[in-house]
Amino acid sequence: MSNTWGKVAIVAVLIVAIYGVIQLKAWNTEQSAAGPTPAVHDVQVTQPKAVVVPAPAAPPKEMATHHTPPSVKPKPADAPIAPRQPKPEQHSEHSTKPAGAKTLPRFLELGADQCIPCKMMQPVIAELRQEYAGKLQVDFIDVWKTPAAKDQYAVKAIPTQVIFGADGTELFRHIGFFPKAEIVAKCKELGFAL
Repeated sequence: MSNTWGKVAIVAVLIVAIYGVIQLKAWNTEQSAAGPTPAVHDVQVTQPKAVVVPAPAAPPKEMATHHTPPSVKPKPADAPIAPRQPKPEQHSEHSTKPAGAKTLPRFLELGADQCIPCKMMQPVIAELRQEYAGKLQVDFIDVWKTPAAKDQYAVKAIPTQVIFGADGTELFRHIGFFPKAEIVAKCKELGFAL
């Protein structure tokens, strides 16, 4: 039995040797086709080339992280949020406030003419203007036609409704369809005499 294993081992060594000789001949054939191999003294030693690694590109604007200057301290998550103060008024063509009139509380709808929930708000806005004329200023700004209004009023989605006090201080904000009865109830809750 051991004699059989010995013969198998010899055959395996011969197969590996033959395979090696075949590979060596194939390599020599490739080398001779490529030209003569230079002698050791003909080899020139060169310094490795410096690898230039490009600087990482700045992240796209939408992926850029927010940097807070060291002089600004972030508010804790549970800190009360102060009401927003609107930037100087840019009255829309839909403004109902005549020049020199007394200052009224204001209901502002920020939307667009082509937005479905905004279209649903149009009759509500018209009814508020008619029923509460002289008690509540009701305005509409199309943020698609007046893009600066999105930043001015910090609009994240439309329709957005903002209720301001007579002094211009933001008192309440709502996003989405806002039924008339809920608007009137919220205005009364805020102390408006409607």
